[in-house]
Amino acid sequence: MTIFIPLSLLYVLFMQLFVLANISVSMYFQPYIYLFLLLYVEPDMPAWSQVLMGLFLGLLFDMMFNSQGVHIIAASTVGFLKPFLARIRASKVVAREKESASWLHATKPAFKHLFIISMIAVHHLLVFTLENIGHSFLFITLPTILISSLATYILILLSDEIFFNTFNLD
Repeated sequence: MTIFIPLSLLYVLFMQLFVLANISVSMYFQPYIYLFLLLYVEPDMPAWSQVLMGLFLGLLFDMMFNSQGVHIIAASTVGFLKPFLARIRASKVVAREKESASWLHATKPAFKHLFIISMIAVHHLLVFTLENIGHSFLFITLPTILISSLATYILILLSDEIFFNTFNLD
């Protein structure tokens, strides 16, 4: 866990700045990989520190993309909601066999995917609604939320494979 945050922060910054920011597939495709950091931090971390982590990550991305505070609001909200949703998970986190294993792998797979999807949905709903105030919700904001949420979900699962080797096809 001690090496997870610095290493994954570098990974997230690199991916967001140099890869995702330079891909222009569509105006609806805007994934945010920094949610990976918020979602995979241990749930027994104090709730206030998760909100603070969301605030600082949101501030960092708002400064990088000049987005006027929408990431601060969205990431802080995810940091606030995460401990409550993590507490109601279907199974308890047991002692891990590997130090590098994620807390989400000790839970049932259905919970893991529902948890990730719900946190991405909350984040993207806030970000894109606040960014697109005054635009058509049905034709601009909603497709952006759906497509970007799907892209973010896929990127988070791929990042999960990179950092925690979950597929382990042995």
